[in-house]
Formats: sequence, structure tokens, C-alpha cells
Amino acid sequence: MHKVNLFEYLTDVINRTAEWQPNTPIEKYRELLPDRWEKAND
Repeated sequence: MHKVNLFEYLTDVINRTAEWQPNTPIEKYRELLPDRWEKAND
């Protein structure tokens, strides 16, 4: 999965999205896709 540690990835995604409001723009969710997430956390 894009050379991403699955546990770290899921933990980060869950923690981030838990704090978001229901009207969060879709682009914020797209930033959490594995290929984009990896770049943001290199």
C-alpha cells in the first residue's frame, strides 16, 4: 500500500478525522489518501 505502515496510516487518519466537522471540504479527505499522506509525512 504505497510503502505506508498500515498501523501508522490508519491511526493518523482516524485521529485527524475524529476532530473534523461534518462540513469538512472533500479536499481534506483526499489529502489522506495513501499516496498523498506519504508525501506529507516524509
